[in-house]
Amino acid sequence: MASITPRLESGEGSEADKYTPPSGANGDYYLRVPFDYWLTGDPTLHERLTLPEKAMLLISLARLKNEFRLTAANAARWYGVSQETAQRGLQGLVEKKVLGRRRERRAAPEAPEGFTIDTYYSLTGAFRLPKRVATDQAAR
Repeated sequence: MASITPRLESGEGSEADKYTPPSGANGDYYLRVPFDYWLTGDPTLHERLTLPEKAMLLISLARLKNEFRLTAANAARWYGVSQETAQRGLQGLVEKKVLGRRRERRAAPEAPEGFTIDTYYSLTGAFRLPKRVATDQAAR
């Protein structure tokens, strides 16, 4: 008879240590990929997304706000992906309607035109933060 023992995601601890799921508190961060990633569409989303799109989807899921501003340069600095990967991934997610995109003009006196454009992203459908929170609460 097999005995299955839940372990910490890090692999640390022994079999005697009681497993507790991550709470999200005090640096105990985690993310969940909604079931729609594997189950929705024909072909499903996990089959349709390119590697840059998958990387940027995981980065987007880790964001703690419903709408977030992210540049390719920041993605490279903060998450270790190349700027090109970030640009291709974000653009692909927008085209596949996994991410919504909103652009906002902001005064920037030091810029040649006197303004800059900020781009804000938000996940759509089952990937939206309120939907993920509701799904998590229903599962508990």
